[in-house]
Amino acid sequence: MNQLIKVNPPFKYIGGKSWLQKELSILVKKQLQKKTNIDTYCEPFCGGLGAFLNIYHVLLENNIKHIILNDINSNMINLYKYIANDIDTVIENMQTLELLFENTIDIEKVKKTKSKDELKLLLKKANEFFLEQRKIFNKNKRQLNQDQAVKFLFLQKHSFNGIYRENGKGEYNSPFNWSEKIINEDYIKNLYNLNHLFNKFKINFTNISFEDIEYSRNMLVYLDPPYINLDIQENSYNKNRFGLIEQKKLIQLIKNSTFIYSNHNHQDILNEFNVQKITINTEIISRSNLISAKADSRKNKKEELLIHSF
Repeated sequence: MNQLIKVNPPFKYIGGKSWLQKELSILVKKQLQKKTNIDTYCEPFCGGLGAFLNIYHVLLENNIKHIILNDINSNMINLYKYIANDIDTVIENMQTLELLFENTIDIEKVKKTKSKDELKLLLKKANEFFLEQRKIFNKNKRQLNQDQAVKFLFLQKHSFNGIYRENGKGEYNSPFNWSEKIINEDYIKNLYNLNHLFNKFKINFTNISFEDIEYSRNMLVYLDPPYINLDIQENSYNKNRFGLIEQKKLIQLIKNSTFIYSNHNHQDILNEFNVQKITINTEIISRSNLISAKADSRKNKKEELLIHSF
């Protein structure tokens, strides 16, 4: 029996599926028990790893070691590769960057103040340091190296709500979180746990379009595409729009695969499964939109579709 380690995603990600752990684990287990020919697990939209980190134990229990984790975000995949292959150097360089950040702050004064205005004055240099690292990151976004991976971790740690976001030019534009907090032992331990977990599998980290993945009959595919854009402002966390046309292409590509698919509860998506004559089971799950930018939206329940091949 493989020992279960609790590993948290390295950062928050809009559309992450940590909240779906129970339902997803049950479905993955059922699909693997039903289809004995499956030897590979694939996520074309792995994002912040919220799904994989919550079902990895099911894969191990069923001896599924071949994993494909893909995302169109090249810097994200670059980071995962370095965590998997060179974790000691990543953490060493991360700590060096954090020390430079810490040196911009008078910790004692920051801890004593209760004024938001005063806090912003005290953290002015920290914000400037954050913005400079963000500027360098964006300038070098095509240079997929270790320095870029470390800067990505740093920015996510110190960005507002820890959320990844891009502007229309594809540049990282999440603002500073106005906090003096730096990485601690638990954060470092989690990165080591992530490295350990990655190396329990034979993982192929890829950075290609969902259209370029070779979907095969011996593969279980979990499809977590960007939410269909019911509200552009709510769902536009990067420059690439993923609309109904892309959703339909995706459904066509996986029609002969063993799959699990999640998205907003939207009739056009269900219609496309019918058009493609794919026999499916469908569940509708309600949840709160906890990381929406709008306070009113966070209070409302969102209906999610969870569809799996029959």
